[in-house]
Amino acid sequence: MAPTAQNYRREIRMPDMRNIVIPRMTAPEKSRAYAPQLLPKLTELLTTPLTDKEQAGGSMAEERYERIAVRGTSEQCQEFFQGDVYWTSLFYHNPPAFLTNGAPIVLPTEQRVKHILTGTSHKPDEKVGPWPVPADQKEFSVEKVAINAVMAGCKPEHMPAILAAAEMMATPAKSRVSSRLGGAHTLVGVISGPMGQELMLSTEQFSGVGYRANHSMRYAMELIGRNAIGHWGVRGEGTGGFFAEDIEHSPWTPLGADSGFKEGDNVFTLCVANAPNERWISPAWYRAHGRFLEKLVPELGNLGNSLACTVIIHPSVANDLADKGMSKEDVRQWLWDNTTETMGHYRDRTWFGIMNSLQRREGPFNRSEIFDLPDDAIIHTYKSPEMIQIIVAGIPMEFGYVAGGPLWLPAELMTSIDKWK
Repeated sequence: MAPTAQNYRREIRMPDMRNIVIPRMTAPEKSRAYAPQLLPKLTELLTTPLTDKEQAGGSMAEERYERIAVRGTSEQCQEFFQGDVYWTSLFYHNPPAFLTNGAPIVLPTEQRVKHILTGTSHKPDEKVGPWPVPADQKEFSVEKVAINAVMAGCKPEHMPAILAAAEMMATPAKSRVSSRLGGAHTLVGVISGPMGQELMLSTEQFSGVGYRANHSMRYAMELIGRNAIGHWGVRGEGTGGFFAEDIEHSPWTPLGADSGFKEGDNVFTLCVANAPNERWISPAWYRAHGRFLEKLVPELGNLGNSLACTVIIHPSVANDLADKGMSKEDVRQWLWDNTTETMGHYRDRTWFGIMNSLQRREGPFNRSEIFDLPDDAIIHTYKSPEMIQIIVAGIPMEFGYVAGGPLWLPAELMTSIDKWK
């Protein structure tokens, strides 16, 4: 899509690099009719030498908008936010919403934005995220985050967690994938610490159905990605959920404590996941056989990139495992030891060709040692046990939820919520 191409041109700092917009067409007859028009233009763009301007590096001029985006009646303002106000010409029909996901919003009036800002001590014009901002993103402020939080239906007490989420969404690590993978992944926000209970976040409903805090904060993340950070073109990059780790019933240390935070700290973790798989296990089967982890192994070995994964385990199962003497580290080690496959199967199943450059690069995901192995060689699906993240949460039935990703170590996408109070 055109906005995705624009994001990529920002990242490589070549704002005038040529591109072509190809409308999406599902009907074969439309595609066949359009091809004769497209191919000559495509050939010309690929074979004509680049101009000096196209090859020149630099920063893309940022779009600047008035602070007051629209004035009018409530109905007129809703139409503005739900409509495709910028990209209509790029689509033949059914243009998608640009500033929202198409659902109605709470209109972000001056009064509402001022009210929600009472939830943080930080100044409205304070910048959020890393500095300097990644090339494919836009500079944004606390007020910009507040505007999107209002639109999503959040309350003032939600602001520290939303600001922490915005900070992590603007990290270079998150940026590297967003501009390239488009809709191939989804964002999931996890709160670890007493704030989860204070905000009445459900530990069971990941998608937020029926829970205002979960649903509103999930939607706020999606709106921030569109309107604050500037990943407008990544319309498929939705937010799969926003929930709290069940620290009250977990037998193990909280998620944040695994990465250097203290127990009792409020920590936000951004999971960038793909290919989620659910493994439902009936209580009767599980109690009779006690082989919960064995049932998770096929799911861990069936994810697209197999660089890292997140496993969500219900507290009752976690406590059963703890009663057997297993720590969180023991569970991680057991899953890693038992998730193996042949090199041939790994090549056929994963994004092996796409991920080659990442797996050859120095760093936590380097797997150069397996590249030249024969097809019948047995390998571990993941490089190390540390590539398997364990979170205790879920509905009151024994099940495991496995999600592929992220494409970096989880600790890179953790931050303190308390600092945003």
